[in-house]
Amino acid sequence: MRKALLTIAAIVVIIWWLSPGSARFGCGSDQASAHAAAGSCPSSLEGAAEDAEWAADRIASMPVRGDGDPTTGLLYDSDGIETRITSGESGAAYEAAKGYISLPSKQVAGHVEAKAAATMRDAGETYAVLVLNNQPCTWASGVGCLRASAMILPSGSTMVLWWPNGGPTTVRGRA
Repeated sequence: MRKALLTIAAIVVIIWWLSPGSARFGCGSDQASAHAAAGSCPSSLEGAAEDAEWAADRIASMPVRGDGDPTTGLLYDSDGIETRITSGESGAAYEAAKGYISLPSKQVAGHVEAKAAATMRDAGETYAVLVLNNQPCTWASGVGCLRASAMILPSGSTMVLWWPNGGPTTVRGRA
């Protein structure tokens, strides 16, 4: 009987340890998070899209952006899995965003918002939350990050954005 109980306990611990839900929405045990400590992580993507405290906690987990520093974003998909995206003109998401943008200037393709929209589109995600350490621009490629992201996202797709002292803002796909 004791051996059976120990076996069951070991199985429960292994399942808990390997559970992808334990790191959902950036609240895993390996990431310092006030929400994780308080046990108040969102249980759904829709919950994350509406939770200003959670978004502020995720913003605080990223580097503070100074003049000339790249922008960092945390993109959360329908499973709550976090993908870190950094601005700059490199990587698969940048190349994809350039291909999706039908503007003479492709400058905005290097911005986190455009890279996140391209990542969503390539993965077939129709709803995601993006948390940024910088306010979305209004000038890149003559249209700004939010309008460019809407041009990349397929119709029916939605990306909700948070940034320091801003959000939630919703971008709806128009591609």
